[in-house]
Formats: sequence, C-alpha cells, structure tokens
Amino acid sequence: MWTQADFTPLGQPVAVGPRVVVYGLKAGVLSIEVLDAGTGRVVWSRPASPGDAAPGVNLDPTVIGGTVVYLRPASTSSLDDVRVVAADPATGKDIAVTPVVLEVGERPEDCGNLACFTVVGVSGVHGVRMDVHTGKLTPDPARLALAARTIGPEGLLSIQEDGKPEQLARQVGTKIAWTTPLSAIFGAGYSTNFGWEFHAFDQQKVLVGTVGADQSVERAKGAVPLGVGSEMAGINVTTGARLWLQTGGVDYFCLAPDVFTGPSSLEAVRCRWAASSKVVLNGSTTTIENATVSLEGFDPATGRTTWSVALKNPSGTSYQDWTQSFEVVGEDSLVANGPSGPVLIDTDSGATTTVKAGTQATCTRQIITAIVGGNHRIEGKSSNSYITGNAVFSCRPNGTASALTGRWPSWAGAVTGHVHVVTTNAGVQGYRTG
Repeated sequence: MWTQADFTPLGQPVAVGPRVVVYGLKAGVLSIEVLDAGTGRVVWSRPASPGDAAPGVNLDPTVIGGTVVYLRPASTSSLDDVRVVAADPATGKDIAVTPVVLEVGERPEDCGNLACFTVVGVSGVHGVRMDVHTGKLTPDPARLALAARTIGPEGLLSIQEDGKPEQLARQVGTKIAWTTPLSAIFGAGYSTNFGWEFHAFDQQKVLVGTVGADQSVERAKGAVPLGVGSEMAGINVTTGARLWLQTGGVDYFCLAPDVFTGPSSLEAVRCRWAASSKVVLNGSTTTIENATVSLEGFDPATGRTTWSVALKNPSGTSYQDWTQSFEVVGEDSLVANGPSGPVLIDTDSGATTTVKAGTQATCTRQIITAIVGGNHRIEGKSSNSYITGNAVFSCRPNGTASALTGRWPSWAGAVTGHVHVVTTNAGVQGYRTG
C-alpha cells in the first residue's frame, strides 16, 4: 500500500488513533516519528534519547492517555540529560514537559494515565510520576526512595540500594506486592547489571527469566563461558517465591527478544550449552568456540524440558550474529540451523520439518547508533554509540532480507482502522487489511 523508506525503524510501531508512532534512525540520529497510517505521510518527527536505560533494552514507543511520551535530549554533550515530553500525536506540539532536566534511568511507562520512570540524582535513584497533561512531577509511592528499575512484565523490578543486596520486587499500582533477595532466586554472583530477560506466563501465574552472572574475571582473561554460570528460574508472580531453577548453561539470552511473539509457545523456548562452550573476546569481536548447543521447549510451571532439538555447532561464528540467526515463521514456529541445515521447528511439540522454498520469515538485526552526537556512560566509560534495540524485518529462512510476500504475523506492528503497519527491511510499510 505505502512505504516510508527514509527512516531505519527500530522494533515495531504502536497505534495512536489513526496514526502510528515508531522509533528509528534518520541521518544517523535517533528520532521518534508519527506517521499517518492511511498514507504513510510523516506527521511529525523529533530527536529522541534513550536516556540512561541499559543498552540493549528495546526502545519501544510509549502512548499514555492518547499522548506520545518520549525522552527529548536536553544537551548535545550527554545522552543522560533529558526532558520527559508528552506530545500531541496530531501535531507533535508539547502538551507537557518536565520543568527540569533529568537523568532518566528507564523508559517511561503507563501507570494509570501517568508516566512513571526512575530518576538518577545526587540523593540516589528514585521513582517519579509525571502528569501527562501538566508535566507535574510527584514521587511514585511504591518506589519512594527506592533505587528500582523495571526489568520485566507484571511490574517486575530490580532494587539496588547502596550497601544492600539486590532485591527482586513486584509493583502493583502504587504498592510493592513483594520483595525477595535476587540471590534467593539465582544464587550468589548474579545481578541484573550483567543482563536480564523475563517473560510472564499468565495461565501458570509465573514469571520466567534469566539473569546474568558476574564474569568480570573471565572477561579480563578474554573468554566468557556459556556452559556454566547461566541459569533460568520460574517465580510465582503472586508471592515472589522461586518455583524452579535450571542451571548449567541454560538461558533466554540466545534468542533476540523480538523473536518472542507472546503469548505463544515461542516464549517457552530456551538454549542449553555444553560445559565447554565459550565466547572468545578480541576487542569488539566475539567468537563462539568449543560449542555444543540445543534448543529446548519447557514447561513454565515446572521448568521441565518438553522437547530438545540439536543445533549446528556454532563454533567460529560471532555470538551476536548467531543470536540473530533464528527466524520466526508464524505464531508457533521458527527456523534454526540444524546439524544438516535449516529446519522448521514447531515450538509446541519440537517436531522438525524441512524448510520449504519461498518460506517467509521475520528476522532481527541489532541497531547501534549515535544519539544526537552525545556521549553516554556505559560501564563507567564514555561512548558515542548506543545499542538501541533490534530492527525487525521480513526475510527468507537463511536470514536474507526480502520483500513481504504474504500476511505479516498478527503480533507484529500496529493495526489502526483497516491498515496494518509494520517495519520491514524496506522501512515502515502499511497494508490494507480489508
């Protein structure tokens, strides 16, 4: 129907009335754009910032009470200094702007027609709320004086206060429903500072996730083990109690977050590495060595493995390239590299079949960009680049970008009126649904 090609989109758009909002790169600068869903016309575009959120956390659009909420760079010398803006989706004009420059530690989220986020200040990290109509800031009652950040669905938080062990917590409305030491779930040496990935399974009332281990000693030696120090746990969403723990090289980290299309069986898929598997570090190069790996389905309620498919030995491959080698095909299947070539895996049963010629898949590609030319602190160091998330595009099962040949999966993009808007390798595209 239409294509907007002068923009490298990140992730998928979100509907706001008859329009869609999407993040992407324009001339190498991170921007937020609102497009008319019917024509693809750019309604407005503004420079944006990821703030001080952890690199790699996807930059997804936030729509609260019919307004578009984003972080506006307040300085060209630092990514960390921003103002939180609530904008009119029809014009881009400011409805509300925080009265002061802030260092925002996570993406603003909808918490009942208020924008909730964490602020880093001289007195520590604390949660605040912004009225999207006036810009007025008030403390978040649940996170008052708490150094907390959102790390997953269902209000899952990480609380890290000076001199105290890291806590997992769940925020429900204006209250903290429960807290538990992270070490009680994953053991000593684990922290969300080393990465995290969580998913919610509503039917089982369980949160399932992986948290990274401290591998600073191994990094200093130039090799990070994949087959040890990697765990996955199931947590009761109501009480915070650990239900199960899988150890020994099992994690969510091998699949890019955009591969998951929940709610579907694709969320209940993990990787398991043999003990010898490792990533060798050489500057910015990351190479997998001595690896054996399989893809597993699991029962979210118990952690029990329900099926397992051996994958091709990825030794000699870049770890980043390998994690982006899985393609989604439909709601409950994906393509992976088996020992003898690509195979189509039914993620409900683990059954494998030959990939048919012409099969349409969806792929991801990590986007690293400069943000308004400013610096950002990553692990205490200044950097002019930032991992803003993943582009999602149509492809062939071998990962080669291709034009969209059939209906895009219903989970991708945004539907408004009779138009389905998605991001593809060609840019942002709109298709009439009926």
